[in-house]
Parts: sequence; structure tokens; C-alpha cells
Amino acid sequence: MIKAKQLQVVAGAYLSGMGYYVEISPEIPNTDLKPDVVGIKPKLEQIKLRLENKGGAPTGFLYLLSEDEWTPTESIVEKTGFNEDFVKAVLRDSEEDGWIKSKNEPADKVFWKIDRYRLPAEECVMMCCGAEDALGALDVLEGLKGCFNRGYVLFPYQVDEEFLDRCFQSEIGVLFFDERIVSFREMVPAKHLEIKNFKTYSTICEKIVVDNYVMRTGEYF
Repeated sequence: MIKAKQLQVVAGAYLSGMGYYVEISPEIPNTDLKPDVVGIKPKLEQIKLRLENKGGAPTGFLYLLSEDEWTPTESIVEKTGFNEDFVKAVLRDSEEDGWIKSKNEPADKVFWKIDRYRLPAEECVMMCCGAEDALGALDVLEGLKGCFNRGYVLFPYQVDEEFLDRCFQSEIGVLFFDERIVSFREMVPAKHLEIKNFKTYSTICEKIVVDNYVMRTGEYF
């Protein structure tokens, strides 16, 4: 029977074949939870914009900004805990790259708003191998809800109805890899979930999309 590490690689290739940019065992910011596979559906026009601007976007700050309302520097400092000079320096660099714009008010106050920034991805899929610890794999995906659109537990064998029902109730899908026909079969469909943790989601998308683009094309930002 196929091992967990092999299943991880097969799942990554499966997503890659459907046009996703993939990373195996990625680090997820602000948590110790780690999925086995993450796939990001790229928006090529946004990737090209990053190439033109020679860099990714500062997701650690952008999640605090809006397209419709101006946000004062003081608010960003308060929410991030960073020094005001550091915040302004990062945001000024981002303004030069075209991601955001600023305006000055009396008393030397600076306000910021999102300009051309758009997420470089349409969808995020996370997968965990459940062959060795099915409940643990499900717990990881449940703990990361809000950071992905679809989540799947992966198995190289059939699983019982009780576990399938638990996944269904958790809105997490189940994929069974049949070695005989070298194909995945969806035992439980994954529900398309709303992104609620935009900071983590955007950070994951930026990193994986940029890394994959560089590896696939040899073009550096």
C-alpha cells in the first residue's frame, strides 16, 4: 500500500495537473498546524503585475486596509505592534510598487488605502493524509478553517461510514486514492468555505504563487 509521504506527493501532482500551484508541507503563519499539501489556483494577470512591480505585496499590512476607506497609520501601529517608522517605511515601499496609496492630513497624519492590490489566487485547497492518523488529519483541517476554500482528508484505502459522516458534518471532503487505477475518487465532497482569516490566506497565496512562478518560469521578482 502507498505510504503517507508518497500519497502526499501524488496529491500534489494531482492538484498541479489541474492547474494549481502547489507546496508540500507548507508553514502556515501564526499556527503550529500544518497541512500536507496546499494548492493555489493562480490568477495569471495578478502574477504578471507582481513581476512588473518587482515584488510581492506586504500581506502583513494589507489585511488591515480597505479599498473604500482611509486607514490612519496609528491604527495600523496599534493592531500590528510595530514601530511607526517601520510601518511607514513598509507602506511607502508598497505605495511605490503601486499596491496602496496614501494621503496626508493636517498634523502630519498619514492615511492609507488599497490601490491595485488583488489576491493572486482564485482558490486555496488544503489536504491532509489520514492513513496514519485520520482524526488528527481532520483536526488539522478543522483548525485551519477560514484559511482555505476546500479541505480534504486523503486515504490510500476505503474508510468507514462513521468517519465519512464526521467529515461531511465538518464540511471537509475525503479523497480515496485507488492504486489499481492510479486515480483519486471523491468519497465525500468538500464544501466551498468562506475565507475568514484574510491575513493568513493572503500570506499563503502570495508565497506559493510567487515561489511557483519563479520555479516554473525562471523569472525572478
